[in-house]
Amino acid sequence: MVMKLELNIVQTDLITLRPYVTGVIATNGKLDDVSIKQLMNMQEDLHFGIGRKRKKSSIGLHDADKISFPLIYSTTSREHKFVPLNSNTEHTIDEILTNTEVGQNYGSVLGDVKQVPIITDSEQNTISFPPIINSALTTVTPNTKNILIEVTGIDKESAEDMLSVVISILQTAGFDFNELKISGNKNSTPQLKNRTMIYDTKFTSEILGIEMNSSSMVTCLKKCRLDASVKGKKITCTIPRYRFDIFGPMDLVEEIALGYGIANIEPKLSPSTTIGQKNDVTIKTGLISKTAVGLGFLEAMNSSLTSKNTLYDMTKRDSSEIISVLDSKSQEHTILRDSLLPSLLENLSKNIHESYPQKLFETGVVFSKSQPFSLMITKLVKLEKLILIYWKISELELLW
Repeated sequence: MVMKLELNIVQTDLITLRPYVTGVIATNGKLDDVSIKQLMNMQEDLHFGIGRKRKKSSIGLHDADKISFPLIYSTTSREHKFVPLNSNTEHTIDEILTNTEVGQNYGSVLGDVKQVPIITDSEQNTISFPPIINSALTTVTPNTKNILIEVTGIDKESAEDMLSVVISILQTAGFDFNELKISGNKNSTPQLKNRTMIYDTKFTSEILGIEMNSSSMVTCLKKCRLDASVKGKKITCTIPRYRFDIFGPMDLVEEIALGYGIANIEPKLSPSTTIGQKNDVTIKTGLISKTAVGLGFLEAMNSSLTSKNTLYDMTKRDSSEIISVLDSKSQEHTILRDSLLPSLLENLSKNIHESYPQKLFETGVVFSKSQPFSLMITKLVKLEKLILIYWKISELELLW
């Protein structure tokens, strides 16, 4: 494949809209229908996780032999037309966002901007409309031998994280890789270099309670596909680029435990001579739960983490004392609850197809800014709450 493998960013609009783009060319590989389906499923998993439902970053996979390089990453109007993936007819950007399932699901990522991101080739063919949909022109099929992987996003590290995972998967499928030279708007060709981490062997015995020599730890790390070597009393561990889940020594402790085998770790009794017993909160809530069950109520066990929409917006409650969680992995688990009622109402809303009456109850901890964490531990009884819901077709009764 002889081509000028370049991608150039040419419009400043992208700086605020979706400024980062990266990519690579996978060559000389073979795919069948099953492997293509698995690849697409993996793509959507990455969109949901690392990509935060495509807002943070998104991937496009293309048949590279259908593309005339170099590529151009720019913006275009919503009247721009092309044939989208899984279609035989041209549609405008607006039509794609309004009439297609993928447009309806992810169009909110772009908001109401008049100019949207677009990737075109040297012959002005539309290749991708990120983060929504690819062009039908570059559909990956069992006949595809060379694949362009392009990732766009609002976070450079997230985009390269995604790219590294796709590369590792395609590498195991037998693909080779050619560099895609990227320039413009502070973007650069991805390096995807391994990291080196120094691990102190004392953590293994302190955290896992396992006495193990350094060479055995190296063996455990290598079982988890982490290259490692002994240097004095410490271990030098090489972290592949796609293992961005490893942040520090505690993560390596976990890898050693997995390499050793969780089932092989023998449980030991605590050296403490004290006798464990239930605290007052557990005893009281247990009695309450038994009473509620005896009255015919069904116990709900909702997460202490919920969403702003569930906790405040849908119930029209005051959100001035909201307690948010930083860097949550899910949009549905970003707020610490200060009431049990909203989640129970959500339970009811998702069970309208079930027979009535519906009788639910929940006991659990709620959180408040007015209660410091130390007081929350010592005065947990005050924070424990019980809500009983008796739901008929025509009325809703709340019993606290």
